[in-house]
Amino acid sequence: MYISLGVAAVVRKCDIVGIFDLDNTTVSRRTRILLSQMQQAGRVRDACEVGTLPKSMILTACGKEKHLWLSQYSPQTLARRMEYAVAPAPTVYQERKIRVGTTQKDR
Repeated sequence: MYISLGVAAVVRKCDIVGIFDLDNTTVSRRTRILLSQMQQAGRVRDACEVGTLPKSMILTACGKEKHLWLSQYSPQTLARRMEYAVAPAPTVYQERKIRVGTTQKDR
């Protein structure tokens, strides 16, 4: 299952470690240190539309690689998306038999 974080940014639900409100978390010294370390390592990704301010940050980990995403969506919206994310239904193809025959016109 995938979650849309913003403009052309989609991550797997199982890779999301945490969703944080930028207004509340940037007050903390530890969060500012994490943000600056991720910026220096080039692991901060911007998923916001041009001209919008980020409202949340999402920490993802895929294997040993970690990224910090900035999203224009509120943490509540992203949490709701994670809650209601459903796996796509498997596509079932049914075999159809088409009867080919001649009609009165063809004879």
